[in-house]
Amino acid sequence: MALMTTRFYSETLQLDTTVNIIIPDKLQKDHPLAVLYLLHGLSDDSSTWLMHSSVLRYAENRPFLIIMPDVHRSFYTDMAFGNHYWTYLTKELPEKVNLLPLKWQASFPYSKTQVLFTKQESPIRMESTFGERISHLRDHQLEACPSLKQRG
Repeated sequence: MALMTTRFYSETLQLDTTVNIIIPDKLQKDHPLAVLYLLHGLSDDSSTWLMHSSVLRYAENRPFLIIMPDVHRSFYTDMAFGNHYWTYLTKELPEKVNLLPLKWQASFPYSKTQVLFTKQESPIRMESTFGERISHLRDHQLEACPSLKQRG
């Protein structure tokens, strides 16, 4: 598998931002990948999943791409007096990910914390952006998720 760390200027956020991406080794040309967005907690950043979980071990031999963006203390929302993180996560970042020459099947957001605001504020918008929603799972429960288990 490959681990890619990229920095780019986000037009939506109007700042440079970091995204970590795990790409599986065995890519099949006609087999689409699921995309898992791992969103960090309130005091974390885009490297937290890599440093404090077993995500690399779980990702081995799984047919999905894992995206770990930096969203600061945003609660994943578009702020009235701040940056537009919801727009970044649901519009700009998926557009950037789609630039990778891979075939996509479905997208799944997963968050350790902060997700309560997203659930209360916009579950319909989230369902239309991401095929399914996962939240508050522990590392060892990731494999128990039926949607990911079917793909892996």
